[in-house]
Amino acid sequence: MKKKMRLSLGLLIVVFLVALLLRNDKVDPDMENFAKYLSEQGISMAGTEWCTHCKAQKELFGESFKYVDYHNCDLDKQWCADHGVNAYPTWVFPDANYPGGKSIKQLKEMSNYG
Repeated sequence: MKKKMRLSLGLLIVVFLVALLLRNDKVDPDMENFAKYLSEQGISMAGTEWCTHCKAQKELFGESFKYVDYHNCDLDKQWCADHGVNAYPTWVFPDANYPGGKSIKQLKEMSNYG
């Protein structure tokens, strides 16, 4: 019985370690720098949690999205109203709003990154 428990525990540990190694949540340094750059330039993304296009935008950044200045318009209605957001997602630049999803390439070009 003890041998089976040790074997089960050992197998559980191996499965856990393999799962840990296979996780793909590493932050891409270039994407992290780009996300930080957007925020430093005063560029924000406005959206909602229920918006599928907003979710797709977030996924483009992966773990680096945490560095994007994001405003959830369901919770931060005043900010969105003050910045003229009326579609989701909207990229809010200091000089203009750009509604709709954008590729990383488009955002880099629009923000003069790099």
